[in-house]
Amino acid sequence: MSSDRGNGSFRCIGKSETDRCGTDHDPCQFYYDRREVRSRSLIEGIQDSKQKNLTSKKSSEHEGEDDWMQVIQTKDGRDHYWMYVKDGRTLYTLQGIVGEITEEPESEQKFSRFFNLDGYIRELVEAKIVDGYRLVDEQDFKEVIVELTCKEEQYDAVWESRSKIEEDLEEFLGVTGNGYFLEDDYGPEAIEFVLYVLDPSYIVEPVVEYFKEQYDVTQIRMGQAKVHYGRRLTGLYPAGKNFNRKN
Repeated sequence: MSSDRGNGSFRCIGKSETDRCGTDHDPCQFYYDRREVRSRSLIEGIQDSKQKNLTSKKSSEHEGEDDWMQVIQTKDGRDHYWMYVKDGRTLYTLQGIVGEITEEPESEQKFSRFFNLDGYIRELVEAKIVDGYRLVDEQDFKEVIVELTCKEEQYDAVWESRSKIEEDLEEFLGVTGNGYFLEDDYGPEAIEFVLYVLDPSYIVEPVVEYFKEQYDVTQIRMGQAKVHYGRRLTGLYPAGKNFNRKN
């Protein structure tokens, strides 16, 4: 995954100690309230994560398998995950339930440039697979399209805020372990945002509320493609109203 992961900070609790590779690191633990993000607005979830110094370490472009790896296991009908994200020589370990901000502890480890960090990440993933988890790959993500039909002033406002919108959507998906922002498309008839999502049911209400509240856009449709880059979409919002992509 890409670029912006290292810009956030994490609040650390604990004393510095030496890990098995012989480098000093802080065994940071992050605790935040368990909430169902689905029942709250997207912007509230983002604001909460930033207030608690929880920043998404995922991004919208893949750089390589070892930069970001996620494993999931279904328990009691919910997908529990572990995520390992590499930012330079720092490894962030995230744990939770897809679609929720959880209170499980996370960790941040810093390694020397001589340590085989890629190999270590693969070892962590392999250990989780032995425990019954499976590796998330590209085919696990559903392609969800958010379509906005705007008046001229709304279009301009969204266009001017395009970087912030991308960051907000990326943040929202990242802190819930539920996918990532792929791209946007500003066409003559509509604006489209393409999201790759593990469980779309957790994003529909927050995303719709976000664009209504922040940009006063009410003509919104969300749909899921049957195949990646598909034009025919199964309607998520309004539910059951299938439609074709405009762009």
